[in-house]
Amino acid sequence: DVFFGDIFRSIFLGGTMVLANEEERLVPQKIIELISKYHVSHLESTPSFLQMMLKDASDISSLKHLICGSEAISPGMYDALIKIPNLRLYNSYGLTEVSIDSALHPLLEYKNQYPLGFPIGDQQFEIRSAVGLNLPYGVWGELYISGSCVGTPAEENDNYRKNKEGNWTYRTGDRALIHPSYGLIVSGRLADDFIKVNGKRIPASLVGRAHV
Repeated sequence: DVFFGDIFRSIFLGGTMVLANEEERLVPQKIIELISKYHVSHLESTPSFLQMMLKDASDISSLKHLICGSEAISPGMYDALIKIPNLRLYNSYGLTEVSIDSALHPLLEYKNQYPLGFPIGDQQFEIRSAVGLNLPYGVWGELYISGSCVGTPAEENDNYRKNKEGNWTYRTGDRALIHPSYGLIVSGRLADDFIKVNGKRIPASLVGRAHV
């Protein structure tokens, strides 16, 4: 799904997309070498991978725009990123079931959280209580996303419902609130069903399990 976003943000806008091969794509130093060799100006990555990159970063001066997504940003990561000169930083939020990017905001810190901005396109955010009631600005609850971007399930289920406009609404399972100025703020999962490592969902039941 992210590949389509990469195409629209590069080739379709008259730029050049640099693709890492299977050997390179998960090796921070190899990505740094590609950035330097091809003068890459835009990069989107997960905070955990960026953290590994910054440990060995030698020449990423060509980077002008850096988008962080798919994982939460830690205070240490934030402090490291804002020290990089001449770099515009963004925090993004998106789900495979909905859209590559549902929200995007310049990276900033607000009360130990990192806002994500307001919905992109025709997407709509709702924060609901445990019993499904809509909650006002500034109140923590569960994030629901609706709009034409929501994927079409085979049938309605606990996560997918039709809204009054006939579009699907997706229940994300994420704990969130809407700030009147900064938009969406997400603070983890409501249930410990999975964690994200380098943007990949790993069931919590598998974490720490020994493999023989």
